Amino acid sequence: MSRSISVYRRKDNLVDLLVRNRAGKTGFRFGAASNFDAAFSTFAVVPSYGLKSPSVPEIYAGSVGGQFRDQARFIFNPADYVATAPALVDINPFFLRIEARNPNGTFDTPEAMHLILPPPIEPRRAVNLRGTIPAGVSLANSLEIQLPGQCNDFSIMNDGTSNMFVAFHPTGGEYQVFPVSGEFTTFEQYLTAISQIFARGAGGTTTVSMNFTLKNDSTV
Repeated sequence: MSRSISVYRRKDNLVDLLVRNRAGKTGFRFGAASNFDAAFSTFAVVPSYGLKSPSVPEIYAGSVGGQFRDQARFIFNPADYVATAPALVDINPFFLRIEARNPNGTFDTPEAMHLILPPPIEPRRAVNLRGTIPAGVSLANSLEIQLPGQCNDFSIMNDGTSNMFVAFHPTGGEYQVFPVSGEFTTFEQYLTAISQIFARGAGGTTTVSMNFTLKNDSTV
């Protein structure tokens, strides 16, 4: 799946997002989670013309809609929604995902999760992820994580007991990562730039530790 959420700006107490509008859809419902293996809590439905949360300064009000044609713009302070979605702590990383809304009020299947980092977001910043990867029989059944931007210098360690497959594009190819307890190795790349991860356990769930370095910053 292609990236559905673009981070236009990230500052203290401010997340400024764009989602491209789609034919036959009237908006998007947002959910948040504290980690990629945690449960998501829905917290806002953003109409196709955009939304600004209550405590965001009025200086940003004119930025909803306007020059961002064909985009649903969501400008929010995480504190405005933390009571509904506890993961939305401004100083912590969190994950967002959307569900497209239909004219009859129903919502489509949740899309890929996107990692949102706390500010400041700067080049060469370390990104660390750890959690449980679900089992999957093929690439199509993989857990998909969209990273904050292009990342390189990555290391992936399989801390569990099941073999793991990872890919960096929805069409593959997949790389096998054996449990470190058996092979005593990690999967590492230092030149390749990636922006998304597809991961699955083979024959069972597994625990993984992943480390990346942000290549650049597009959210200032």
